[in-house]
Order: sequence, then C-alpha cells, then structure tokens
Amino acid sequence: MLAAAVLLLAAGSTAAASSLHHDLRVRLDPETRRLVASDRLRLRCPCPGTFALLPRLAITQLTIDGVDVPPARTDGQVQLPPLPGPAHTIRVRYRGRLDPPPLDRVPEGPTMSRTGTFLAAAAWYPTFADLPFTYTLRVDVPASQRAVTAGRLEAEAEGGGRWQARYVSDGPAEDLTLVAGPWAMQDRQLGPVRLRTWLHPEIADLATAYLDKLAFFLDLYSAWIGPYPYSAFHVVSVPFPAGLGFPAMTVLGTSVLRLPFIRDTSLGHEVLHAWWGNGIAVDEREGNWAEALTTFMADYTFVEWQGPDAARELRRRWLGDLTLLAPARDVPLAAFRARRHTAEQVVGYHKGALVFLMLRDRIGAEAFTEGLRRFAAAHRFRRAGWSDLRTAFEAASGQQLSAFFAQWVQRPGAPRLRLEAARTDGRRLRFVLTQERPPWSLEVPVLVETTGAPLHQSIRLSDERTIVTIAVREPPRALEIDPDARVLRRLARDEVPPALRHVTLDPSTRALVLGDTGDDREAARLVVGSLLESPPSEHSTDTGLPPGPLVIAGTTATVSRLLAAAGLDPAPAEVSGRGSGRAWATWHPDGSPLVIVTGDDAAALRALARPLPHVAAASWVVFAGARVLARGSWPVAAHPLRAVFSPPSSGARPAPAGAPRRTRERSARSGAVNRHDLETRMASRSACAEASAASRSATLAIASPRCRAILRRSRRTARPRASR
Repeated sequence: MLAAAVLLLAAGSTAAASSLHHDLRVRLDPETRRLVASDRLRLRCPCPGTFALLPRLAITQLTIDGVDVPPARTDGQVQLPPLPGPAHTIRVRYRGRLDPPPLDRVPEGPTMSRTGTFLAAAAWYPTFADLPFTYTLRVDVPASQRAVTAGRLEAEAEGGGRWQARYVSDGPAEDLTLVAGPWAMQDRQLGPVRLRTWLHPEIADLATAYLDKLAFFLDLYSAWIGPYPYSAFHVVSVPFPAGLGFPAMTVLGTSVLRLPFIRDTSLGHEVLHAWWGNGIAVDEREGNWAEALTTFMADYTFVEWQGPDAARELRRRWLGDLTLLAPARDVPLAAFRARRHTAEQVVGYHKGALVFLMLRDRIGAEAFTEGLRRFAAAHRFRRAGWSDLRTAFEAASGQQLSAFFAQWVQRPGAPRLRLEAARTDGRRLRFVLTQERPPWSLEVPVLVETTGAPLHQSIRLSDERTIVTIAVREPPRALEIDPDARVLRRLARDEVPPALRHVTLDPSTRALVLGDTGDDREAARLVVGSLLESPPSEHSTDTGLPPGPLVIAGTTATVSRLLAAAGLDPAPAEVSGRGSGRAWATWHPDGSPLVIVTGDDAAALRALARPLPHVAAASWVVFAGARVLARGSWPVAAHPLRAVFSPPSSGARPAPAGAPRRTRERSARSGAVNRHDLETRMASRSACAEASAASRSATLAIASPRCRAILRRSRRTARPRASR
C-alpha cells in the first residue's frame, strides 16, 4: 500500500485564500546540486511575525516594501519587524547546496542530483505557518531535465541549453512541492484536464499504460463525485522508493512504478485524493475522514469488483486486525490524523472504510452517492470535517444520522457479539445475542439456511442481551449472524487466522534476534525493524520466550534449534525446506501473536527486509531472495456466530454462556438488508465496464445515468441470496 503523504489544499474564505501570494523564481543546477531562488510575496495583514526557511539556504537579500532589512534568523525562523498597514510586499533572495537523494528511502528534506530533484515541504521556500496561499512558479532547469509542480502549466520554452516553465496554482494551497528529473514526458488531453507522465527513460515504456489508467480513474470519480478539481494530473518518477500523493500529482519510485498493481489500484487511491484531502481539505479538529473515504471508494471498491468472496475476505481481514489492535492504539476515528504505523492504518483507513460501508448499507447506494456529490460541491477548496459529511448524507437520505456518526466516529473500539442458546422446533428459531457493556446500537444481518430457500433478516440491537424469535416456513439447517462481515465488530480469537502483520499492532511487541555470527544477527535485526516499522525491542534467549507479541528472526538453523528447545512447533509444511527465506505467523503459548522469520544465511535474511512488509497480510510466505515464491493464509479455526441444527427439535449447539444482565425480547425484521449483493451487469467504456465481471459494486453502478438505469432493472429482477 502506498505511504500517502497528502498535502492539503484549503481555504476558509476568499479573504483568507488571497491573503498570501508567492511569485517564485527557481533555478536548479543538478550537476552541482545548487538552488538559486527569489520569492516576491504579496501579504495582506494581519501579518505573521516570522517565516520558515531551511538553515542551509542562505538569504542574500530581504526587502520589505522596497527597503532592505537585515535577515534575523533563529532556529530556522526568519524574524520580521512589525508590519503596520493592510498589505506589504516582501522579497527574499536565497541560495544553497542540497544533499543527493538516498536510494533506499524517501528523503526527509529537499534533495537534488542528476537523477532527480525533490523539494517537498521542509521550508525550501519562505513558509508562513497555517496560511493558505496562491502561487506563480517559474522554474529553470538544464535542457536535459524537466520540472513539475501541482499547478497549471501555463508556458514552457527551451533555449540556451535550459528549459523554463511557468506554473500557476489552481486554487489556494498549504504546501508547494517541486520535482525535477531527466524525464521523458508524454501527455494526453481528457476534456479540460491534461494528463502527463514524467518518467525516467528506463521506464518510459510505461507511459501509455499509466495514461490509460489515469483516464479511467478520472472518468470513474468525476461521474461518481463531480468535476475533477484541477486542470491536470501528473505521474512523476523519482530515483528512490516512494509512493507519495500531492494535489494533482503522485510521485512514485522507478522500482515502484514497474509493479503492475500500482497502476491498477494504488494509482486510483492517489487520484481520488484530488477530491478527498486535497480538493477538500481535512478539518483536523474533527479528525481525518479523507483516508477512510478514499480507502472505501478506491481500495475497497476495487476488491468489490473482484466479486463478493474477495470483498468479504477483505472485510474479515480488517475486522481481524481491529480485534488484535492494542487497547492503547484503539482510538476513535475522530482522533486519527495521519498514518505513522500500521495500527493507525487499521483505525484511520480500514475501520473508517467499514463505517462508510455501513452507512451505505443503511441509507442506500443512491443516497450515499448523492451525499458525496453534495459534500464535494459544498466544500470544494475548503476545510471540512465529519460533521459536514453527516450534514450532506442527512440531506441526501432524509435520515437523521447524528447518533450513527456519534457512535462510530466519536467512540473508540467496536462491539463484540456472542450467540447463545440457539434452538428450533422446526417452525420457530430462537436465539440470544449478547454484547459487552455499554451496548452499541446495531443493525445486524442474519442468515437462516433452511431445507428450502435461505431467509435473510435484520435484527436491531441496543441492549446488552437480546432474545430473538424468527418464524420459518421450512426447518432450519443453520443460523449465521452477520454472515458477510458487514458489521464493524470485534471477532472471536478463533475467527482470526494468524497473520504476519498482527505483531505490528501492539507497541509492546518484542524480538528474539538469532544467528551464529554478528552478521547473521544484524541481518535478522534489519528484517525485524522493517516488519515492525521501528527498531525492535530485543529480548535475550537466556530466560526463554518472553510473554506477549513476539517476532523470532534469524538463520534457519538457529531458529530451528530455538523452536525445539522452547517446545514450539517446527516450520509448517507450507514453508519448510522451500526457498531461501520464509516467514509464518502462529500464536504464542500465551495467546499473543507470534511471527517467525528465517533465512538460510545473512544475505537471505537481508533480502527479506524490503518485501516482507508488503506481504504482511499473509499467514505464511516463501521467498527466493527478495521474490515471493508462495504465500497463503491459515483457515479460520471456528465460527462462533454460526449454529448448525440437527433434525428439528434437537436444537443447536449453544454458544458460550455468560450473558449480561439487561434483557429485551425482539422479533427480527424481515427483508434482505444486504443491498449490495445484487448481480449487476454494467455498460461499456465507463466504470461500469471494469466492474461487469464483479458486479457487487452497486455504488459504482449509480455513478453515471446509464448505469443507474441498469441498476434499476437489476433490482426489479434480483432476489436475495445467501453468500457462503
């Protein structure tokens, strides 16, 4: 998954949006890694007292309203004298030499070399905190190079061994990113939008495929949401491994761009951020909603296209991660700001996406899409929060949604359901559903498999204990609660197959680093740090296995000896003796997640450091060097929300007892609540064509008028069915 570094556009009002304008002129010399720049700022007061500029960039001149002012710098901040009056013009001339980019990670600050220049945030231009701005940027690079930013390209010219271009902002911005490199450029016009790829020569053959996908995603989301907010979209290659999103631009490493899934899925995620997070900025006082909505409309939707089984498996995986999330990291959606580690992704991306799924199930796909369009139109180039989303969906659906948003956005955690005392006499089905206190307000799908047609029902829960009775026409064979995992809830441990990523969800995870030599142990340490996204907390083997979440990593021989000494199972048949490296997940004797990583030698271990985090959703993986040979997931051990009935009157196996105190008996409400189980055949050329083979995406079908007509026809003929 791309590590999105989304920079937000925002404007609270016309006055705020126009209070600062940058007129930047930047000259880049990649051979010497030197930057020479000037910025003429037009500033409307009240005026800030400081601006930021990197200490390594020397100010050669500072003038205010035409008067030279000695620059006073403290800790990267340039102090300004008091500025009376309504408006001022500040000119800053500066220059400096930048570091070359690292080849193994995203740089932490501005970098420059012949293979690429990357100027993102970090005050490479005079930066006023929390002050949106517009800009004109004139950039000058050697003729062998090109440069791009998120703004509209208004002019370009080549002469005298140099290439110059002028970019103008499409709207108010909070940050400015400039990227340059020795690229081959290809472009395509899609209505009013210019699509461009800026790719290094060795991957220039990918341009057509990326332009095709850009056109598809822009067509999809423009039909679904409303007009694209910018005049262009750029796909830009850089020499280091990266996957970054900026307004109207995504920046990807050359090695990343070669991966086929990037243009099929990750690119769509970044394009969608042009609407959510960039075109409409996040009001962080209410939390970051943009990653959740983007994950739902991109990552989750793409899996829905693959069919109901794939979508159900993804939902179960997300629920499993939420189940194992450490309590300290299980925060409300309103507290999520950005992804810094996998645990925050579980909440801000995946839990949030499931909330939008439940909202769509509740109000219907058409009202959901109408809410998106209302929200996009009302808040373009403004800040918005969860409360603004609620207002848009209420207007579109005619429903009061304050309790829904309060519960799922403001409250931490998730409910855990238990099925108890399931019985049938062949004509009635009776069971008890319990949840922990304080109870959640839920609408839970129920599937009753009978000797005839399956029966779909919906149960509303609001108490700690609810007794349910369902009348049936044919004798029941089985009962399953939330069979398609559409309710955001914690699973029972037996429902969660061990996965490599589970050790990343708890900050207390420790590591055993094994090897016969220092080189072996250093290689194992590198792998563990890569998987955990931070240096591991190591534990000595002298005192046995430490309790809690644990990673054991080392050479194959040393790990095998430890497993035997600790009485743990050896490598399973799926990985044993295969490849040069392997990893598998299981449970610690105390029930915590346990991951074991082995390599045949130090080199084999080092080769796992980069690919292992990308396959961490699996239960086991086999590698040949850095290449994945095979991977898979362990089966689910139990289904505690499913009861299988013997012949009538003998009842079902009861779930574990221990119900809370409050009780209310309630009859289930009939009807197939799973609106998105409809089989929908969709028209050509638009998003409908891409989804035709996996027609579960009813939301996608209403993205255009011709698809809506097809969806209406399918609803008239569709019948609810059980998805097993």
